Amino acid sequence: MLRFHYDIARACHPLLVAFTLTAGAGCSVIFPSGDSQCRIDDECADTNVCLDGLCRPTEELGRWGCTGRIPAVEVGSEPTLEARFDFVDPYGTAFVGGTAQLCQGPGPTCEAIGEPLSVDRQGRAVANIPNGFGGFLETSLANFDTHLVLFPEPLTNTVPNTFAIGSEAFRNILTPAWVALDDSRGHVIARAFTCDEALTGFDADTNRSGVRYELNPAPGDAFVYFDDLGRPETGGMATDSDVGLGAAFNVAPGLATLTAIDVASGQQIGSAEIPIRAGAITSAFVGPDRRQ
Repeated sequence: MLRFHYDIARACHPLLVAFTLTAGAGCSVIFPSGDSQCRIDDECADTNVCLDGLCRPTEELGRWGCTGRIPAVEVGSEPTLEARFDFVDPYGTAFVGGTAQLCQGPGPTCEAIGEPLSVDRQGRAVANIPNGFGGFLETSLANFDTHLVLFPEPLTNTVPNTFAIGSEAFRNILTPAWVALDDSRGHVIARAFTCDEALTGFDADTNRSGVRYELNPAPGDAFVYFDDLGRPETGGMATDSDVGLGAAFNVAPGLATLTAIDVASGQQIGSAEIPIRAGAITSAFVGPDRRQ
């Protein structure tokens, strides 16, 4: 039994929603007969890939090298998973009161799943999520802009931390002075996750520098990137901190494709279809594409 607990106290400044998930997991390696262990990735099991005829741990491919090489997410036999969401500001103060609603994807309107989740005095909500759920969480909290918190992959047994930004932090810290927010459009906060995180869960100490984000359709304003304190960087063209955050402002409502690119190699890390809603903020992770 493995327990994945993403502690908000260890996460970087802007992360405001911690996610807890408990499930079982296991791994094994297939060894073909002959001089080599493998010829293709499919001959290695779980978190291994074929490198020079040997089944090796995926982390040996580096931060982004596993793109297209890690297995597709497998949905287990358990019908539901228990998730816990903690709504706090950058200083650990809970957002008390309000509701959160699980929504079936892709959006941008919410096709509600179950009843709204009540947020308690600790800023916490607990939900039973269908195994393999791939939708988003819509929040309606005090001092919190409407947020569409996108789950990065179908939820089964491991996921990176999901996140959201409080209204004051978004408008006064993350929004640069040169951007005028248009409430008839939506806004996006993006964060890449690495190969290792795709397999083992969110790690606040991971290096996410050198990532460029693209959005299609294109946003009204160019992507903005941030330093380790969550402050916008003038003229930034890619992430240059471990935070790995980028934001797009004034995006046309509807569905958009978010893509992360490794600047050093020019390689696409991964992409995701995300919902955009007028006056709302979409928070989304994007990580390595998995094998089809």
